[in-house]
Amino acid sequence: MFQHCQVDNFPVSAPTKELCDSLFQHIQQHLTQPLKLPGVLDMYNSLNITQRDRYIKISCKTYLKKILKTHGWLLDAHSPVKTPMQEDAAHARRGGGHLTDTEKSLLQQTMGFSFHQTIGELLFTAVTCCLDILYAIICLSNFGTNPAEIHYIVIKRVF
Repeated sequence: MFQHCQVDNFPVSAPTKELCDSLFQHIQQHLTQPLKLPGVLDMYNSLNITQRDRYIKISCKTYLKKILKTHGWLLDAHSPVKTPMQEDAAHARRGGGHLTDTEKSLLQQTMGFSFHQTIGELLFTAVTCCLDILYAIICLSNFGTNPAEIHYIVIKRVF
């Protein structure tokens, strides 16, 4: 049995529906408000959940579509890449220098998105269901105080 608690939501995964129902009945005995039982979940915290007899698949498909749409990247023609970062990693050696706050703001406006916000969006994706991009995110986060244009470009590549 698997249970995940978050504030007032807690999905439960168990081999049988009866086992889940039994757990919820036990919990309900100790509560003053009635539990709302949504049944079998297909979405939780912006994560897609696919439940089958032998497995449960968790993916970030809906979350990523929402982020891509928010940034206006959903319609961009993307070619799949083998890795989120290029092997030469020239961007890893190139910082943004010592940009003034005005220059940073202008770069962010030119690129069309917030470097910090996008790093956070990628971190959520990596931690929940896409660990393979974590190394790229950590490398990029090193330039959080002074990102250069190349770092913005690499973030788009990770998406």
